[in-house]
Order: sequence, then C-alpha cells, then structure tokens
Amino acid sequence: MDDIKRFPSNWIRNGIAYLVIFVLFCFEAAFLPYALSSEVKLSLIPAAIFYIGLSNPGLLPFLVVFALGLVTDFMSDAPAGLHALYYYLILLIAHWQRRYLSGQTFFVSWLAYGFIVLTGQILLWIGYSLYLFTWLRGLFILENTLYGLFIFPLVVLLFHMILKYQVEQDSL
Repeated sequence: MDDIKRFPSNWIRNGIAYLVIFVLFCFEAAFLPYALSSEVKLSLIPAAIFYIGLSNPGLLPFLVVFALGLVTDFMSDAPAGLHALYYYLILLIAHWQRRYLSGQTFFVSWLAYGFIVLTGQILLWIGYSLYLFTWLRGLFILENTLYGLFIFPLVVLLFHMILKYQVEQDSL
C-alpha cells in the first residue's frame, strides 16, 4: 500500500531526473565534434550515468543508456556503438562497484570516476583512430578527462538534490 502512496512522488522524481538527463544530453550535443575531428568535447552524460548508477541503479536501465549512446554516435558521426559501449561500460562499472563506493567519501567516488573517464577517453581515442585508420592527436584525452573531472561535482550536486528530495518524500 505504501508503494501506491509513493507512486506520484516517485513518478515526478523520475520524470525530473529524466528531464535533467535530457537537458544535459542537449547541452552535450552542442559540443559534439563534427566530422570525427578530435575537438574537445564537454561530456556531462558520463557523470550523470555514473552517479545515478551508484546512487539509484534502478533509475537508468541498461537499454536506455545504450540507446542514448547510439543517439550520440549518430549525432557525432562516430562509429555506431562506440559511445553506446562507453556509456554501457560506465553504468556496468557503477553497478559493479556500487557496494564498495556507496560507503566511501565523495573524494573516493570522484577518483573512481576520474579513472573511468580517463580509461573511457582512451578507448574512444582508440575507437576513433581505428575507424579513421589514422592516429588522432592524443592531447584531447587529457583535456576531456580534466573537463569531466571538473564537471562531475556539479552533476553530482544536481542529481543529489533530485534524489534527496525523493528520500525526504518517502520518509513522510
């Protein structure tokens, strides 16, 4: 019976979270590189996927994350499945490390996210290079990783406020 009472607040909370993910995706789409160039790309979606995967794993299903990656691939002229695999791996690692990282401080989660973003950027660089049959400049790996690290606290704060609101509503 409690679930029925909580349904509207959960539905609203999930709707707000999905709306924020959509806005982050639209903002990220404005920074997508064109014609497979190695421009710096401000990446917000991986931070959202990682945090939601840690704090509320049922909110983002794997299929939604994979579809979001495919849309990113098609919008950026990337090889089909490259970003989809990247987003899928971020969510998979977040689910896998959830038990360990949920009891740690924010700094430990931030370091884990930094390692995941760095590894993911290297994999994206390899994927783009193999697709183009040429080595792209590797400096954008460091640039994108640093941008991801600086953006992570802002994305975490945003989603923490949304998810905290739901916890306060559930306790009523």
